[in-house]
Amino acid sequence: MEELNLQLKAELSQYDGRSKPFLMAIVNQFATEPGYLDRLISLLEQAEHNLNDAATWLIKHHLENGNNISETQIKRLLQQLEHLTSWSAQLHLCQSLRHLPISLAQTESLHQWLTPLLSHKRPFLRTWSLDALCYLAEINPDLEPQANQALAKAIDDPAASVRARARNLHQ
Repeated sequence: MEELNLQLKAELSQYDGRSKPFLMAIVNQFATEPGYLDRLISLLEQAEHNLNDAATWLIKHHLENGNNISETQIKRLLQQLEHLTSWSAQLHLCQSLRHLPISLAQTESLHQWLTPLLSHKRPFLRTWSLDALCYLAEINPDLEPQANQALAKAIDDPAASVRARARNLHQ
């Protein structure tokens, strides 16, 4: 088990931040192994950008393909928010949130984490953090004013991707 953890970490440390074929090779090699998702979540504790970028992309891929995640795994994933410091890892988590059954209790810490991302210099991160905030507001009605305020601001964003997402979310 430990050998598999070290092997996965060694492979992911080679990630260049761009290569989808590289990440798909990781999926093909490791995704069927027991504890795959737990290993990816554990790697986030390393707070190394290339590891976090790769691990969060793989978590996103795992969820987008309809794989399950337990409440315990969600809790562990959300405990790693402070370690997600690269914009790419933050983006992957924002893109993953709608695939997570977030509890009402978890919305506040996620809201605090998302708030600075709404004004990030990267348009895609602004786009997906807005999407994530609106998802949280669906779960926690107390966040609706913040989501509506963020939507109103996003309508005038200089980036077309942010404006388009805001229009789609507003409908």
